[in-house]
Amino acid sequence: MSWQLAIPVLIVTLAVIAAWFVPRLVGPVLALWVLVSSMVLATLASVVLLLQIAAAGLSEIPFIADILGWCRAIYGGQHGATPLVGVIAVGALAAMAWRTRSYTGEVRLSRENFTDVEGITIVDVEHPVAFAVPGNPGGVVISRSMLEALDKVERRVVLAHENAHLRYHHHAFVHTANSCAAAIPVLAPFARKAVFLTERWADETAAERVGSRSAVAAAIAKVALLPTYQAPSFAQALSGGDVIARYEALESPKRIPRRMTILAAISMVVIAISATLLQFHQLADFAVHSR
Repeated sequence: MSWQLAIPVLIVTLAVIAAWFVPRLVGPVLALWVLVSSMVLATLASVVLLLQIAAAGLSEIPFIADILGWCRAIYGGQHGATPLVGVIAVGALAAMAWRTRSYTGEVRLSRENFTDVEGITIVDVEHPVAFAVPGNPGGVVISRSMLEALDKVERRVVLAHENAHLRYHHHAFVHTANSCAAAIPVLAPFARKAVFLTERWADETAAERVGSRSAVAAAIAKVALLPTYQAPSFAQALSGGDVIARYEALESPKRIPRRMTILAAISMVVIAISATLLQFHQLADFAVHSR
């Protein structure tokens, strides 16, 4: 494999390292931005890598190269991939596109019954339910059974938590992460981590709004013990993510050094800028030599 094809691999590696380690060192807000940005970067780099391999392999087939008007000397005469590898790369790209489309179709379908939600919508269902419905402006769906199971403070916690999801557009982070995981299944653990971080962000916001971390922790624990329910795939619920880890984070918050936060932010910016420049260079180089 030529050094040009090695660049996207390096970018993917750096992005995955950033996605895995940085969220362990900083707060949920910065951690979520780093995680999702790294996932997007890794996905784009993987797509570019597969496109380069596909082009390199298919350019070895003379009649295809002639039909497309490609130069037969792409990559300086060393295409770096056989026709078979090129076909496999095309298949991988098609599979990524199909999985991503399937995920977005599933989300769109689950969203159809909640297009009119605005503000607070109370529903009568058997199990306790509370989740945020993104939209313009969106709203919160909560069941009467959930309201009856909670006291006044716990209701404030639930509403503050769900409104935080809406206010900070957490659904955009989650769906971006899930789309990346749909395209590249090995990123699925990172997508689950993104869900957890949105819940942690909403927990911290609710704690600020209510004025008590312990009250939020208690509400999370109580909702987790209620009969389980499955929120729609597009929505975010209070019981999402690792509930035990969220409870512990509220009751025993770790002190994050300011220097570490600044270092993580700078590192992410440097990785993103460097990767973007390298990707543009790769695309420009391919465009110039393919004609």
